[in-house]
Amino acid sequence: MAKEKPENVMSEEKAQFPQPEFDKAFPIVPLQKFVMFPRMGTRLSFDRQITLNALRRIDDSKGFVICLLQKNREIDVPKEDELCSVGILAYVKGISGTPNNLLLVNLFGVLPVDIGQISLQEKDGDKYFNAFAKPRFLEFKDKKLSKPLAENLLVSMEQYAKTRSNLPENLKDILKGMPPEERCLIAHSFLRIPDDEHQSILESTTLEEMYSKIDLAINTALEVHRIISLNRQQVEIKMQRSQREYMLQEQISQLQKELDEINANDQDSENFSKKAKKQKFPPIVKEKFDEEMARLRLLNPMNPEYTVVRNYIDWLLALPFGIYTEDVLDIKRATDSLNSKHFGLEKVKERILEHIAVLQMAEKLKNKDVKSPILCLVGPPGVGKTTLAMSIANAMNRNLARISLGGVHDDAEIRGHRRTYIGSMPGRIVQALRKAKSMNPLILLDEIDKMSSDFRGDPASAILEVLDPEINTEFTDHFMEVGIDLSRVFFVATANTPDGIPAPLYDRMEIVRIPGYLYFEKEHIARDFLIPKILKQNSLSVKQFKVADSAINGILHEYTREAGVRELERKLETMARKRAMELVSSKKFTPQITQKQLSNYLGVPDFAGPRLIDEKRAGVTTGLAWTPVGGDVLHIECILLPGKGKLQLTGHLGDVMKESAQIALSLVRERAKEHKIPEDKFRKNDIHLHFPEGATPKDGPSAGIAITIAMLSAFTGKLVSPFVAFTGEVSLIGRLIAIGGLKEKSLAALDSGVKKLILPKDNQKNVEDLPDLVKKGLEIKMFTHIGEVVDELFTPQLAKASGGLRLNPGRNEH
Repeated sequence: MAKEKPENVMSEEKAQFPQPEFDKAFPIVPLQKFVMFPRMGTRLSFDRQITLNALRRIDDSKGFVICLLQKNREIDVPKEDELCSVGILAYVKGISGTPNNLLLVNLFGVLPVDIGQISLQEKDGDKYFNAFAKPRFLEFKDKKLSKPLAENLLVSMEQYAKTRSNLPENLKDILKGMPPEERCLIAHSFLRIPDDEHQSILESTTLEEMYSKIDLAINTALEVHRIISLNRQQVEIKMQRSQREYMLQEQISQLQKELDEINANDQDSENFSKKAKKQKFPPIVKEKFDEEMARLRLLNPMNPEYTVVRNYIDWLLALPFGIYTEDVLDIKRATDSLNSKHFGLEKVKERILEHIAVLQMAEKLKNKDVKSPILCLVGPPGVGKTTLAMSIANAMNRNLARISLGGVHDDAEIRGHRRTYIGSMPGRIVQALRKAKSMNPLILLDEIDKMSSDFRGDPASAILEVLDPEINTEFTDHFMEVGIDLSRVFFVATANTPDGIPAPLYDRMEIVRIPGYLYFEKEHIARDFLIPKILKQNSLSVKQFKVADSAINGILHEYTREAGVRELERKLETMARKRAMELVSSKKFTPQITQKQLSNYLGVPDFAGPRLIDEKRAGVTTGLAWTPVGGDVLHIECILLPGKGKLQLTGHLGDVMKESAQIALSLVRERAKEHKIPEDKFRKNDIHLHFPEGATPKDGPSAGIAITIAMLSAFTGKLVSPFVAFTGEVSLIGRLIAIGGLKEKSLAALDSGVKKLILPKDNQKNVEDLPDLVKKGLEIKMFTHIGEVVDELFTPQLAKASGGLRLNPGRNEH
């Protein structure tokens, strides 16, 4: 497609070009969007091939070309009959290229010409149009009309120039000095009209016709301009009126706004004062309130500080100063409330009842200095720590506010942001008091072991002030800036493990450990708590959904491995949903689900088979491990391989556990003679000690006894029964050291089928706290030295009574 980009410049000097030879054909340059004019210099750009071919032939025509307007502007390659019959003979003054592959041509219009027969030429493979031309000289039919028409044109052009900002200011003078015959051609080039009208004027046969068409075009343009100007004036008048009305309305609105703000300021102050009369502010808080109210009255509502002060007063009025709920001090009612929602957890319940008893005694003696305890419930997930805190609040008739501390890493979350910051607000403690609507609520600090610290501060340090009974009577929030008494708040924190709690914070709390539930406890919880809850959630009746005790026991042993009951609840919910599907689909079913039907509802068991490995080979023992979700069985495997006495440890072990293995090897080597182990057996064999489930990290010293017995069994060839489990740390001289997590470990041992448990004598105080079911189900043996354990295992008369220990013939009896 051709691209003509005209730049018209009035030629102020006579063009310097040769005389055209009209007896020869001229190349034709088709124009799509532009009409050439005589005595006008124009710069056009071209990229159409047919035009470029024509420009290559200008040497044959002494630099002259014929510029013709296309009748159809949209086509790229016109035909001969699609070109106008009147055009302009132009002289090519210069040709240059452009970076975007266009050809830039300077043309000068010489005179109008009539075109003869247009023909398509081809030379050297290039196709182009050419035609013979005849100069087109127009005359007046009536010479008397030349002067008046020329004068009228001057007047019209003068008026026309006033409506166009891009026409020369001296246009009238330019035209006035020209003869009438030339004046209309030059005036024609200054008109801003469509190309079709330009072409029509150019094709005039007489000067009278050309003057008439030019005059009509000028008058049409003047009339259009007059209408547009009139409309613009009317629009401007309307806009001025509207603008004036708008300005008046804005002034009225602004005055009204200022009046409303003054009234709003007075109204805010009045409302705050009314609310303050109902508050039981402490003296310091009342002083701070009066100070802020005085500031508020002096501030303009448009001042940004006004909103800050108003927000602060809102918070002062929202806090429940002087409001305390009355504690329920009935021990029997509190006991019934706790037992109705939680099974077991006797120590926690006992501690709560003790506090209620203390409050009851304080009420009798009118002692108001009793401080609330700060408890930290530590236990694996799913054992009911959070729900227990809610039950405590219900039992004591206290409002509850929960603060989730998991992931909190900014101390401003606890103490609040100072009022100098935009969008500042109080910390979570103050927000909890506002939510609880009393100054003695139970505040649950959930997941206190999940807090972290970074460059923004340490929230654990901020919690210290909250949980210290000696200083929390004047807890200062950065936003509130007044002391807040937290001494009567009952704080209950929860954590999965105490390891994540900083020592100073740990020291300020009373730790209450909640171990995992026993199997019979889980059965009771499922039957009395979970199933009624699930029936209600799934809109089922007792007749539609019954779960046999055998089915519950099957779920516990084959589909769950947890300290709590969350997974048990999920499995029961799955069964309830499937039962609902059976009811809706009108399928046949038996109302009661038995253990045999579990696979139809829950699929293949996740933990099918016993957890103990009954391998009839030496070097295999059963240890016990503590995890955040409860206890677990830890299998230990030891084999000897030809080598150079190297100890190889596998199973994703930590440094402490690796050191336990080194100690165990030293103990075995020290007692080699007692057990008739040749010394060269240590030099000629490598010891490979493996702890299965290698992807699970393992660490800690409590596997010391089990590792030592596994190594001794591997070196002596004496088998150890898998039904005997070991837990306890061993020192380098063989002394047995107490370990933690005994309740969780003993529960895991009982659940997995262990018959006998061997542990350090120092753990006797922990054994006394074990559930009766564990003490009855396990034979618990306690020793002070590793030698006593070896005697217990490898002495014939004791071995027979220790669960069927298998011993090789000819062993040394110690």
